[in-house]
Amino acid sequence: MLLGFQLDMGTVPAWFGGASLVLALIIFGKDHNANDRKYVDLVAVWWNIEYAIRSPSDPTRTEEVDLTIWLKNASNLPVEITSVRYKLTPSWLIRDLAQWPCRDDGTLMEPSEPGFTGVWSVGTGSESGIYLIQDVRIPPGETIACTPHTINIAHLAPEYAVQLNPINGVKCKIEHMDVIDNAGREWEVRPGVARRPIRMRWYRKKWRSRRG
Repeated sequence: MLLGFQLDMGTVPAWFGGASLVLALIIFGKDHNANDRKYVDLVAVWWNIEYAIRSPSDPTRTEEVDLTIWLKNASNLPVEITSVRYKLTPSWLIRDLAQWPCRDDGTLMEPSEPGFTGVWSVGTGSESGIYLIQDVRIPPGETIACTPHTINIAHLAPEYAVQLNPINGVKCKIEHMDVIDNAGREWEVRPGVARRPIRMRWYRKKWRSRRG
């Protein structure tokens, strides 16, 4: 005995009509998101670091840097920066022990001693510092300088580091910036990353707080 059934899958025009509707909704959603974040796209951040440049033979080591972070709002509405998380990575001049002169008793010579011909290499510490700026409101079309933060980075120096590298001795990387637009929407911005700002809804905040 043969059992047969007929499944009504609709007509081809109906399928195309449904697909067109879905595509239209996707495009509408993307356009809506782009319109929501257009003011956040006009928020910029950059930095500058200054520190005392000293010779590697100078007994006084530079251990503090002055960091200035600029925040710019190029839109015509105010925004609030609730946090800017950034990382500092210093570069040091380090005694190259393999080529370092020693005294007769085997101890390392100091640069002030006669006949000294020391060699230094360039290296970074074992970790980078992570810091935070919070709660800055920027009026339309204005730039605000968070000036300057003096930061001690001595704890980031590796063993036998004598000075900060005179060329790009400290680099700053903006990890992320949290922005509230004039409509009260919260966004996460990652400068220097090929990614649009992300709307910070409650579940994303919870997920990020778990990551730390």
